[in-house]
Amino acid sequence: MKREALFWERYDSNTVKCLLCPHNCLLKEKQSGICNSRKNENGTLVSLNYGDVVVKKVDTLGKRLLFYGNHEDPVLSLGSWGCNLCCDWCYNWEIARLKPLHLVKKYSPEEIRNEVLYLRKTKGVQTIVFTYNEPLVWVEFIIDICEILKSGIDIVLNTNLHVNEKPLLRIIPFISALNIDLKAFSSFKYALGPKGHFDAVLKNLKLCVEHGKYVEVTFPLIKGFNDDADEFEDLVAFLCKISSEIPLQIRKGYPTYRHFESSPSEDELQYFRAIASKYLKHVELVFEEQ
Repeated sequence: MKREALFWERYDSNTVKCLLCPHNCLLKEKQSGICNSRKNENGTLVSLNYGDVVVKKVDTLGKRLLFYGNHEDPVLSLGSWGCNLCCDWCYNWEIARLKPLHLVKKYSPEEIRNEVLYLRKTKGVQTIVFTYNEPLVWVEFIIDICEILKSGIDIVLNTNLHVNEKPLLRIIPFISALNIDLKAFSSFKYALGPKGHFDAVLKNLKLCVEHGKYVEVTFPLIKGFNDDADEFEDLVAFLCKISSEIPLQIRKGYPTYRHFESSPSEDELQYFRAIASKYLKHVELVFEEQ
């Protein structure tokens, strides 16, 4: 489904500039952005994945947030396709980097609202988690859902937080909690690995905390990429300066997509946990794939 995107401007007669994330893609006619989900069509930036639902299922809250609410509380997990980062180790690369149109089901915001209200009555669902792909490239659809939802439904983002400040400030009033994937603690590695803008992610993380949002951080431990212990200590020291109460999930990386290194051992994971525990009060290891 398509609709005109938010957060863009005309750059010249046949080029538009996407302002959703720090890539700030300049797109000529028929070009799509790095996320694949935003495209210049006849001089207008359109959202290609608006209303496209690839994953829709009832999960438990504990699969996304380890220290928020009751782990067994049911949630409605929703995902689409597209992502504005390019991680070689992406567990969900089939929907993040490709367009799995054979898996897409079309929904309107009203249909999602009606389903979550039905699930609240029948299964006790009180939370929508936007996850699997990067939810912020689905921002138009999420905002439209949030604007028609009744109170009492929490909104959670499982996100890379690679977004410009204006879109973040537009969506953040609707958000109750975020699980933020922090890939490394290095501008060079962010540019080399996920091909993103490190400083923007850190700035946004602090902004979410300043706005009173519940924040957990996930660190995927990827051998050969972000397994430098000194750099990791800088990461957890940075989080501690914001708040030692920020929970940290250290997630075991696996060979997948274009990443072929072996997984870190349990000893390595425990070593990183010990480093993090010197700075943060809530640190857990996660072994299963997302």
